[in-house]
Amino acid sequence: MNKLLLTIILSQFLMTCAYGMSPPPPPTLKIENCAYTWTAPTEREDGSRLLPSEIKGYQPYLDGNKYYTQTASMETSISFVRPSCPKCFQVTTFDSNGIESEFSLCAK
Repeated sequence: MNKLLLTIILSQFLMTCAYGMSPPPPPTLKIENCAYTWTAPTEREDGSRLLPSEIKGYQPYLDGNKYYTQTASMETSISFVRPSCPKCFQVTTFDSNGIESEFSLCAK
């Protein structure tokens, strides 16, 4: 452990001497609470009726990437903490047959 610590200190000292400057500081992270809500659809994309019992859940997307959690069918909100909120939050609906809707409009 002491050898490792000494090696790290020595390598930083040599870097400072070799370049004549110290390394830059790490970036400062800003933590944001991101919260989104949506309204459950009442129609399928073809205009036919969609019953609440047919909705299995929602799939959130952050900047086009699938968010790791699929919400339960009755949940129409999501909240999480990140260094920054996504530039684009979208959600899809999927039914009990596994059919997924098109993306919602982008919430910024």
